[in-house]
Amino acid sequence: MFNIVFCANEAYIKFAAAMMNNIVLKTNTKLKFAKQTYVFHILSDKLSDLSLQKLSQLEEALSKIYPVQIKTHILSCDEFEVSYKGSYVPNLILKIDSVLKNEKTALCLDLDMFILCDIREIFDIDLKDNIIAVAKNHTNFGTWFNTGFVYINLDQWRKENIGKKCIDYVNKYKPELPDQSAINFCVADKKLILSMAYNFYPHNKYYSKNFFDENSTINEASHNILLRSAKIIHFLQGPKPWHSAFLKSYKNQLCISIFRQPWWNFALKTPVFDKELRAIYNVLKTRECEDLALYTSVELENIWNNFQNNKVLAIQRFKNSLEYRLGFALIRASKSPFKYTFLIFTFLKIYLSVKIENKIYELISRHNPRLKLEKLEDCDDYIDVINAKRHLSYRFGLCIVKNFKAWYKGGLFRLYFELKKIEKEF
Repeated sequence: MFNIVFCANEAYIKFAAAMMNNIVLKTNTKLKFAKQTYVFHILSDKLSDLSLQKLSQLEEALSKIYPVQIKTHILSCDEFEVSYKGSYVPNLILKIDSVLKNEKTALCLDLDMFILCDIREIFDIDLKDNIIAVAKNHTNFGTWFNTGFVYINLDQWRKENIGKKCIDYVNKYKPELPDQSAINFCVADKKLILSMAYNFYPHNKYYSKNFFDENSTINEASHNILLRSAKIIHFLQGPKPWHSAFLKSYKNQLCISIFRQPWWNFALKTPVFDKELRAIYNVLKTRECEDLALYTSVELENIWNNFQNNKVLAIQRFKNSLEYRLGFALIRASKSPFKYTFLIFTFLKIYLSVKIENKIYELISRHNPRLKLEKLEDCDDYIDVINAKRHLSYRFGLCIVKNFKAWYKGGLFRLYFELKKIEKEF
């Protein structure tokens, strides 16, 4: 059996269900793994009868794809003196030996993960006499590891009484990350280090000021390789899939996870729990534009004030217009050795960027009317705009837009000749 363990309270059962569905859908039945049953263990302090009933229905539905058992274990949290973000449930992983008394191995996973591989390959890893297998950390600081992914050798765990040692450690030192700190301390060197691909958190580079510094085990190139070859994505130090898509990093930059939508694509296919997950998804989609406006309004107001103070608002806005940017791209392409090879894609990218920027501006200015910009002709530096309209970039761009709009009247055929005429006149 493939024993997979989650810690989840009542509020997170739907996300545990999404994880189970993700794992099953990623199971390739054509691969030569032993077709043993997935046994999903949910450790919790309390679950409603409705949740238990729905989990039973989920087990039946998933078993039509691959053999599945779902077992719930209601455990007491009374012996824990410290919680994680107000919940004692994550600490229950330290009591795993009291639940899986006769099993040899178990894979413990956090719920904020996205599975990209056939997870059965992990159970083929030879743990030897190691107590656990964990993924390599991105830093060289000591031997610290993240416990969102822990493959446990239960025989060794029991033999060395790791569970009790960890609980004693938590109650004595009361660390901020109870289970993670305890396991890191109590397991010491008896661990097998696996590839970072099994617990890859790609959002850290937005939140860690020195993510690629001398203490990092990876550089930007290897990070990008991992991004393409990751087996398990961990939504760590970034927006969880069920939170807003927009969350500011330490640089005040917006960080939008490229794995958020793929996570939802799987989650929305979760049997039994699909309706409540769909409801969350629909609320997020409705709110995300307002969230973007909320998160960026202060930064944009600062930009607006800077423009006003420097008296360059009108000319900056003008040079950011579709016409000016298209014309500038054309001039730049003419100086490139590849010249016009990829120009149509460049034009398309500029067009989409301008369209998105205008839509965002519309939403933000509606959210915060102070950010609504005055007309160009009312700006103090409008004379600069008049002068810029004689620039070759703007005249080229104006010609491109005009002829693309009239493509059905032969505008694209006239474009070349009109551009040459403008160039000659200039």
